[in-house]
Amino acid sequence: MTRVVISGYYGFANAGDEAMLAAIVGSLKDIIPDVSITVITGNCRMTRENHNVQAVHRLNFFAIAAAIRRCDILISGGGSLLQDVTSARSLYYYLWIMKIALFFKKPVMLYAQGIGPVRGAKARRAVRDVLQRVAVIGVRDADSKAELAAMAAKAAAEEAARRASSYTPSSVGQQTGTSSSGSGSSGSSSGNAGSSGNSGGWSASGMNYAVPGSCPEGSSYCYGHNTGNTVGGAAYPARQCTLWAYLRRSQLSLPVGSYMGNGAQWAATARGLGYYVNNTPHVGAAMVFSQGQSVGGHWTADWQYGHVAVVERVNADGSVLISEGGTGFSTFPAWETIANAGNYQYVHY
Repeated sequence: MTRVVISGYYGFANAGDEAMLAAIVGSLKDIIPDVSITVITGNCRMTRENHNVQAVHRLNFFAIAAAIRRCDILISGGGSLLQDVTSARSLYYYLWIMKIALFFKKPVMLYAQGIGPVRGAKARRAVRDVLQRVAVIGVRDADSKAELAAMAAKAAAEEAARRASSYTPSSVGQQTGTSSSGSGSSGSSSGNAGSSGNSGGWSASGMNYAVPGSCPEGSSYCYGHNTGNTVGGAAYPARQCTLWAYLRRSQLSLPVGSYMGNGAQWAATARGLGYYVNNTPHVGAAMVFSQGQSVGGHWTADWQYGHVAVVERVNADGSVLISEGGTGFSTFPAWETIANAGNYQYVHY
């Protein structure tokens, strides 16, 4: 016998939620004739009579834990359960149920879920941490899919920060030098300490700038020029190199625009906005690969879109460690070391 526990906003005579429960129960009974279903509900009698299932009250926490411990799978049913607009308390309630299942090593499935909005930073971390461990996620609309993608990207950015913590900004993140000849530099450092827009007060002159920088995430004006940031990173497709470059630069408090274009276009777009651009790598810089350009001899940038990455470390031999996005990689972000770093353009600040 297969034992299934279903969690959701059931037992409150809400027609939509009750219809969703009926659909889940009917599908399970069609697929698994001997299935035993227990529903977590606000009205045990109503749920038992209407759906011919077992029921435990949503506030009987010991009974919920016992049912989950005995089950083979937990299904978190449809509806907008994972959101903190109506109530942060209900969000943590549904996360708690999933965490109980995960504690007992039971697979968790989200069925036709509406994800978000999740506005609080703590709440977003809590949702992300749980959803990273569930077995199957099914969402009901494009907005929910986008919300999940944003959470996954944020988690990847934090992982990048952890992995990049082997360097210190004071020893590696600040460099002094001149741009290579023929670099196509913007010709202006813009944004010395005290200039309007450099809200953090860090100095920036040529290649001498600090990482993390002084441009808060989402800023439209930093280092003495417009950043081009108007809608955040919403314009960049999920898992693409451009989305990763936007997220990582934002995390490092370096300026980045919302419409920098395809990877190959970032240097030209940045110059047009007043960014400092040259051929010298620096931690935090966006590393730009032209269409069809070799990526360190490992592979070739897309012949139509090019590629963009972020410099995480400048090595003693002149090579650079980069983090990058892209649907062709098995992880988001991916990491690799690139030699001949002077062959590429870098967007600084």
